[in-house]
Amino acid sequence: MQLIPNIGLAKFKLHPTKKAQENPITCVLAHNVEAFYTVTPERMKELLEAENKLDDIRSALDDLHSNGRLIYSDYSQLHDMT
Repeated sequence: MQLIPNIGLAKFKLHPTKKAQENPITCVLAHNVEAFYTVTPERMKELLEAENKLDDIRSALDDLHSNGRLIYSDYSQLHDMT
């Protein structure tokens, strides 16, 4: 598991665009508690593409199940994994 870099909110406010671009994902802390995460545009694109692929997989599972080609227990287990 990769550690996510973090930065304090005060430092982030000084140069938000620069700090947000330094790492694909950055955790911004307020009073040593996670306030929010920033992601680069490239990483956001990757996340959206992955979400679209998951939607495609779910649709395929739904089609297989509705056509009777996938039994409910398998469908349920696979659907929960996505």
